Amino acid sequence: MLSEQEIQLISDYITGALDTVKRQEVEQRIRQDAVFRKEAFFQRLIQEATLEYVKQKSESGLEEARSIVEKLGDDLFAGEEVNYDDIEVDIDIEPTYSLEELINMFKPLKKYERRLAGISRSRGQKKLLNIISPENGADIITGILVVEIATKLESDVEMSIYNNEEDKVLNEKLSMSAQKHKVDISSLKMGRYYLRFKTKGYETTLKSFFVKKKFMPPQFA
Repeated sequence: MLSEQEIQLISDYITGALDTVKRQEVEQRIRQDAVFRKEAFFQRLIQEATLEYVKQKSESGLEEARSIVEKLGDDLFAGEEVNYDDIEVDIDIEPTYSLEELINMFKPLKKYERRLAGISRSRGQKKLLNIISPENGADIITGILVVEIATKLESDVEMSIYNNEEDKVLNEKLSMSAQKHKVDISSLKMGRYYLRFKTKGYETTLKSFFVKKKFMPPQFA
C-alpha cells in the first residue's frame, strides 16, 4: 500500500512537475517496485481518460479505464521476471490541460483562416507554390512534419511555423535541391499551427496543421 506522499509523487511525475533528479528517482523506482509501477500506469490511464472526458464531455472513458485496471488486476503487470533495468521507462507523459487551455490552444486565428479560404487566388503577378504535404488541417502526432514541394525552385525556401497567437515558434530553411523535407516539431505542444513558405519569385504560401488534433475541443471540429 502506497502512502499519500508516494501517490502524490507519482502524480507529479505524470504531470511533468518534477525536476530532473526527482524524475530519475521515480523512474528507477518504477523499474524496481511492482506496486509503485502499477500505480504509475494506473494514473497514466486515468490521465488519458480525463483528457478524453474533456474532449468528449463524457464519463465513459474514465469509467472504462478504471474498469480495465480493476478487471486485469495483477495480470496487467504479469511477467515480473523481466529485468526492468534493461528497459527504458517511457510512460509517454502528456501534460494535463483544462478545457479553457485546450480552447486557447486550438482556437483558429481568423486572419490566417481568411487567407486559407482564398489560398488558390494569387494576389499579384507571382506564381503559387505547389505544396503537396502537409495538407491543410493535417494532424501531426509523430513529432516529424513532412514537407513536400512539387514546384521546381531556383532558390531555397524559408519556412516559418506560427502558433494560433501568431507567435513564430520555428523557422527552417528548406533546400531547393530536395523535394521532400523532414522537420522536427517535437518541441511543439498540442494545438493549431500555421506554416508560411517564402521563396524568390513566388507568392508567400500559407498552410495549417494540428499537433494531436484528437484533443481539440468539439466546438472547433
